[in-house]
Amino acid sequence: MRSGQSNMDSARYAEAETDYAAALALCGPGRAGSERYMETLGGLAEACRLQGKLTESDAAYCRLIANYERSPARQPMRLADLYCRLADLDVGQAEFGEAEQMYKRGLAIYAGVEGAGGRHVAEALAKLARVYAREGVPARAAATYARAFRIKQQLLAPQSPELLESMLEYSELLRSAHRTQDADRLKAQALGGRDRT
Repeated sequence: MRSGQSNMDSARYAEAETDYAAALALCGPGRAGSERYMETLGGLAEACRLQGKLTESDAAYCRLIANYERSPARQPMRLADLYCRLADLDVGQAEFGEAEQMYKRGLAIYAGVEGAGGRHVAEALAKLARVYAREGVPARAAATYARAFRIKQQLLAPQSPELLESMLEYSELLRSAHRTQDADRLKAQALGGRDRT
């Protein structure tokens, strides 16, 4: 597995994929739930994703998730991360219904671990809002992003670049939902904040 990670670090993703696949082949059936097996399978999924091999990456992430689901209490945040990573892949393949379900699964775990106002909760909500926007449901997208934005307002400094970018994204979603005045106000606030930084 070390050669796989070394190739990943050097952006040699095809070689990393070969290394990870070979390492998995050496694992016996009894090691399918071991940490080493899981790390190797995660490396394979990521190497495929970075090559644009989304179908192969999707399949590897599904196998990895299945292993974590057998013992979700072991690493709940890792399982939530995997749900969201799989959702990202689904978005890349325009499978928005699947992406929505995966983001919601990740969101439920993040909220259970961090509470409703956690950073990961905000990130998952923002991604879910983007899915609704891509699906052509602007009011739902804006309402979902509003939840993410409120959390970020609690967590981030008022002039932080991340919060200002969130304001701009939220303003675009509001505009899509035909809330033009709210959108203009928020955009002006964000641009004014940029000028002061």
